[in-house]
Amino acid sequence: MPYDVKRQVRCIAVIDAATKISVGRTLGRSALTGIGAAIFTGRHAALGGAILDYRFAGDETIETVAGLIVFSDFSSLVFGCDAAHYEKLCALMPPEVVSEEHAEGTAEQLGRIKRMADDGPRVLAEMDEAVAKAQKTVDGMTLQAEEGSSFAERDEARLQLAGLSEQLHDAKAMSNAVRQLVASRNQDRMKGIGVA
Repeated sequence: MPYDVKRQVRCIAVIDAATKISVGRTLGRSALTGIGAAIFTGRHAALGGAILDYRFAGDETIETVAGLIVFSDFSSLVFGCDAAHYEKLCALMPPEVVSEEHAEGTAEQLGRIKRMADDGPRVLAEMDEAVAKAQKTVDGMTLQAEEGSSFAERDEARLQLAGLSEQLHDAKAMSNAVRQLVASRNQDRMKGIGVA
């Protein structure tokens, strides 16, 4: 199955951005200007050329970005890169993946996952029931899309199936994320009391 960014990445967002002075590049550029001035005008102009370069060109700065990628299974990756590379990454993604409203929706889903895990292991049975119900609905709609008695019935089922499949995918992903978070917390609690 080919990799599908639309199905694998929920959102990409900037966590932090900063501007840093690239001291090495600034000094290197100024030194090269000074060496160039010395070659063309004589040794006495080297320092003046380097100072003029710094005065007119200033510091070289690098815009850096700390970003977050949230995948379809709600796992995440925090990364750092310069702003130009971040923009290139965003250009490769579908527009909705990098939208601010999509990031807010994903943040709400992550908050819900945390709250569900806070509720403890009892929520897992509820989630399993919700996933089974969603799967049953998708299966019924798939059957109707294939074997409906009229075109209108089959067409309506096909139209609804895409949205229902997406809801099922999200329900399964949330269930797995909550399950992993609950298991991780239980494991941490057991380590804390000395049971491994």
